[in-house]
Amino acid sequence: MTADARPLAGATVLIVEDEYLIALDAQRMAEEAGAAEVMLANSVEEVRKLLADGPRIDAVVLDLKLRHEDGSALVDELVRRGLPFVVSTAFAVDPASTIRVLRKPYRDTEFVDALTELVHARNK
Repeated sequence: MTADARPLAGATVLIVEDEYLIALDAQRMAEEAGAAEVMLANSVEEVRKLLADGPRIDAVVLDLKLRHEDGSALVDELVRRGLPFVVSTAFAVDPASTIRVLRKPYRDTEFVDALTELVHARNK
């Protein structure tokens, strides 16, 4: 794979997703795009622990519906910490919202492009 094909080279990505197969597919896409580390979380508590104890995170993919939890509880926390994120959802989102949305089901290129934008914006 060429350097251009590895736009996430060296990045640490956090994927917040409660559907196991979707999380694994997202992990695969991020790793194939060069991410150095991909962390998976499936609950609000798990994310908060990673944010408190984990490494620097370059980009977050946040599912808003986590089992019986509301993942939107994490949006303010991500904003407060200055972590670039994209919301991943199959549900309708307010078109006036300024939050970046990655609509499910997404293709590999859409997923990698969204993460690449986040990582490059963070590294400027």
